[in-house]
Amino acid sequence: MTRGGGQDRGIFERRAGSGIWWVRYHDEHGAEHRERVGPKQLAKTIYTRRRAAVIEKRFNVDIIRRQAVTLDKAVDDYLARRAGAASIRNLRRIGRMWKKRLGARALHDIRPRDVELFRAARLAEVSEQTVYHDLSFLRAIFTQAVKDGRAVQQPVKDLRQPRAHRVRYLTAKEEARLYDHLAPRWHPLLTIALHTGMRQAEQFGLTWGQVDLAARVVKLPKSKSGQPRTIELNDTALDVFRAMPTRLRTDWVFVGRTGRRVNARNFYRRAFLPALLAAKIEEFVWHDLRHTFASRLVASGADLRTVADLLGHTSLQMVMRYAHLQPGARSAAVRLLDVKQNATGTTTGTGASRAIREVP
Repeated sequence: MTRGGGQDRGIFERRAGSGIWWVRYHDEHGAEHRERVGPKQLAKTIYTRRRAAVIEKRFNVDIIRRQAVTLDKAVDDYLARRAGAASIRNLRRIGRMWKKRLGARALHDIRPRDVELFRAARLAEVSEQTVYHDLSFLRAIFTQAVKDGRAVQQPVKDLRQPRAHRVRYLTAKEEARLYDHLAPRWHPLLTIALHTGMRQAEQFGLTWGQVDLAARVVKLPKSKSGQPRTIELNDTALDVFRAMPTRLRTDWVFVGRTGRRVNARNFYRRAFLPALLAAKIEEFVWHDLRHTFASRLVASGADLRTVADLLGHTSLQMVMRYAHLQPGARSAAVRLLDVKQNATGTTTGTGASRAIREVP
């Protein structure tokens, strides 16, 4: 234990070199209190404030306990409440990231500037969509903390969020370049993504028991929504599955050279990202292959309800981002009124002058 010297005897570093300093003091009744603070300079400030509050008889232990809650504790509490959520694995991943970045900081000590600096640095590492989810998680943490009386401010409240529904898809030329620079043994992964629209976790966790070649479908027992879903296979996807040698050797569909299931993160970092860089494809992530699948369906004339069903969405809200790609959908809709059937089944004309003459 490292102690503060001189006038800083009320602060100490429990584990030398950790950078996490604590304060220790006694209230007016002689009861000892200890608080984990963080940086040494902040610990000095907190110690001075606590001693002044005790001397002036305005020390309130309930307020102190509320202010002492750190982000890592708030994250653990939030995840415990969401334990049954279908997206709990992803929430835990985001939670680990926040605990690593700001976990030791008390909630009351996290300011909008801290979040703004995080946002700027994070955008240099990952996509806008990922940063959006990161900040949404932190917003939920503070919203719950405010409700529970553990925090009095919401540092994410007025922060401009990245675009929530970014749509990026491959052009035909980009797709050709990507295939050229991606090792051939990974081509099946890319093709299945482009022709099924499966989520990354669904695809990399796929087993042969879920693939029904005779029925031309993939049957997932549990999707992101928590419900099972069926994925239709076109001829291209079917041919890829039939040609894969792993069908007779392992339960996993996509495996590496060792025969083990492909790790999505390692594949992205070691194979997919280098191929994107070599192909000069910018601002593109694996999830954008799913956007490509949906965008091409809509551009080919598929209706939004069908596309939503193929993507595993329960409503049209998420697929409305592709609506502008429908070829002539708006003009085709109004033209439906040009020719219609009257009550006797006779087709009426389309000209305005004829319509006027037919008014009784």
